[in-house]
Amino acid sequence: MKLRTRLYIFSTLSIGITTYALLFAGLIIINRVVFNLNQRMLSKEVQNIVGDVNERYQVLKDSGVADIKSYRDSVMHDISKKIKREYQTASRKISLIDGKGQTVAGYNIDLSVPAAKNIFSRPSGFFEEKKDKMVCFYASTEFEWKVVLFIKSSEYYAKSNLYFKIANVIGVAILIISLSIAYFISSRLSQQIFTILDCVKKVAGGELNSKITIKPFSEEIKELQDGLNTMIDKLQQREMEREIAEEETRKHQKIETLGILAGGIAHDFNNILTAIRGNLQLALLQNPGEELKPFLIDTEKASIRAIDLTRQLLAFSKGAPLVRKSASVSDILLHSGNFVLRGTKSKCEFSLPENLWKVNIDVSQICQVVDNMIINGNQAMPSGGIIEVKAANTVMHPENNLRLTPGRYVAISIRDHGSGIPPENIEKIFEPFFTTKTHGNGLGLSTSYSIVKKHGGTINVESYFQKGAEFTTYLPASNEKELLPSEAEQTEYKGGGKVLVMDDQESIRSLLGKMLSAMNCKCEFAENGREAIEIYSGEIKDGHKFDIVIMDLTVPGGMGGKDTMDHLLKIDPQLKAVIASGYSNDPVMTNFKEYGFSAKLDKPFRLNDLRKILSDLMPNTA
Repeated sequence: MKLRTRLYIFSTLSIGITTYALLFAGLIIINRVVFNLNQRMLSKEVQNIVGDVNERYQVLKDSGVADIKSYRDSVMHDISKKIKREYQTASRKISLIDGKGQTVAGYNIDLSVPAAKNIFSRPSGFFEEKKDKMVCFYASTEFEWKVVLFIKSSEYYAKSNLYFKIANVIGVAILIISLSIAYFISSRLSQQIFTILDCVKKVAGGELNSKITIKPFSEEIKELQDGLNTMIDKLQQREMEREIAEEETRKHQKIETLGILAGGIAHDFNNILTAIRGNLQLALLQNPGEELKPFLIDTEKASIRAIDLTRQLLAFSKGAPLVRKSASVSDILLHSGNFVLRGTKSKCEFSLPENLWKVNIDVSQICQVVDNMIINGNQAMPSGGIIEVKAANTVMHPENNLRLTPGRYVAISIRDHGSGIPPENIEKIFEPFFTTKTHGNGLGLSTSYSIVKKHGGTINVESYFQKGAEFTTYLPASNEKELLPSEAEQTEYKGGGKVLVMDDQESIRSLLGKMLSAMNCKCEFAENGREAIEIYSGEIKDGHKFDIVIMDLTVPGGMGGKDTMDHLLKIDPQLKAVIASGYSNDPVMTNFKEYGFSAKLDKPFRLNDLRKILSDLMPNTA
């Protein structure tokens, strides 16, 4: 059974039962009132007749002839005529009954009726004669007669019947009205409920644009409507948040996929660039002629630019681990702003408050971010201009639009006054390899975004048409005090020592051999880990020992540095070893001491990088 039908039946029964209960009670009261009124009116008529008879009797009594039969009969005859003439009608009859129960005038009553037997035991009263459908009233006279008034039941109950019919008509009318009201109420209520149910079904089906727009029939319906609309609003908000999260996830997956590719490319580049730059440095050490030296210097500069590009690829691929320390944002901004814009037509204007919070960051990576932002601003103004560099303390609350973890942040704002960023490009500027410039690789902003995200921050972009763009970087504030750098005492490496080099790349082995020879070191070489173990074991058996072992982390198809180190430590627990790799994000590189290594050498490395490690590990070698 449908809800509308149930509501209609319930409301109809409720109203109908209530209506008829009230009508029934009213009819009982009305019937009793009418009955009593009729009884009193007819009783009064009987008393009038009795009064007339008693008046005649009083005249006879006053004349002293009340006991004479002839006078009594004469009076009775006159009274009988008067009764017939004045009181008796087609629907009413009068009887005079003497003390012996004989009808002396008028209607002949049947005294065998059980109710009529009380006539002689009571002075007056009322009874109903079912046989002739009469209602009877009686009273006594001074002649010891009984005056009995008969009236047809239909006439006696006429008013009651009339009221009953009127009540029935009213009841039917009220019932019809009640049914109409019940139908209206049930239709209106059920229609609103069906509207709400339809909306709920649409929402359940994913149509979150549906809203309940009815004029509530009751407070309960209004509360239900408000509650569901509030729920829909929250679902819409959560759906938007879900879509944003999915878009962020897709973006991160895309970046991660590209990052894996970029990381592999960067590793191969590192090996190549290590050999190129290392040999360039060695060539410069050989005091080339004045004609050759400029070419070597230019080539080294080109290799440095290639190394910077490789570092961007590594940062983008999350390949560069964070080496955090508490640092001053102001120092970074001032250094980058003054250094990056040398030789350009642009300059920075700084607004840096003294009470800026420190940030716990990898200084070199954040410097790279700031450099990219300032370079980007300079490129947006081909004719030069002012780049505004600002920083401020800010607190992120739980409900922030940037989806940052609540807490303290330092906001770094870098604004140019170029033409701005077209709206259609705003969402793409952090995508890898996206660029609108004729030159550039499209990695600067994507790398910066990746670095800032790794630090737990974000970058927000605002573009102003023909007025420039503003990049605001948010970095979590640090609770640590800034570690002021101290001038470390340089330990001069005197040269010498015996070194075992293990690397699968012939170019790297050759380069390390040349660099170590330049520092008066004796070298032996191994192509993989097993060969290195054999060489080291042989030296130990001969009573000799290597001062340092330099091992490549990964050897395709062979034993790499980590496994090789495990074997060598069993042979010589006092071994000093250096792990080298272009995969700077590898756990072995970031936590090299936990794997038994004494130092790490990031590819591509410089001659001075190698000299510094040798100085630290065997400073007293001559």
